[in-house]
Amino acid sequence: ADFENEAVLPGGFRFDEVKAVRDFFISTGDLLDCRRRVKDLHSVRKNPDFEALAMAFKRAKNILRQAKHTGDAGPDEAVFEKDEERDLYADIKALSGKLKGHLAARDYAKSLVEIVSIKSDLDSFFEKVMVMVEDPRVKDNRLRLIGSLVGLFEDVADLSQLQQ
Repeated sequence: ADFENEAVLPGGFRFDEVKAVRDFFISTGDLLDCRRRVKDLHSVRKNPDFEALAMAFKRAKNILRQAKHTGDAGPDEAVFEKDEERDLYADIKALSGKLKGHLAARDYAKSLVEIVSIKSDLDSFFEKVMVMVEDPRVKDNRLRLIGSLVGLFEDVADLSQLQQ
């Protein structure tokens, strides 16, 4: 492991946790908000389901990057073929409303705990749904589903920056 990812910074925070919220600081310049994000991320990271969720987020982000998917339109529910797609999208819609309130209150710990709550449906989606299928309509819709999930997570932190 390299120093950058293993380093423990003042306050006991890990360097990768700071990297996960770096873009918020760059865009807003609000150091206190970023410190709260890092503190809450550090706290929720102790949840045993969190690391697996962060890996699933990294996987979703990589799929989008490899597919060169840049759209931010949500998926079309009529195109879903599998229950796992429907379940994950229902989670995303429910989570979206909850996260708006938590984010407005700058309660990032509650936001992250809410995100962890969808772990089982996210795991099922990745276990049972092939995203990169032949049918371009289905593939694009699945990419939009993953994109809406990544967008939600990134409102809190870029979990792809976290190391195991």
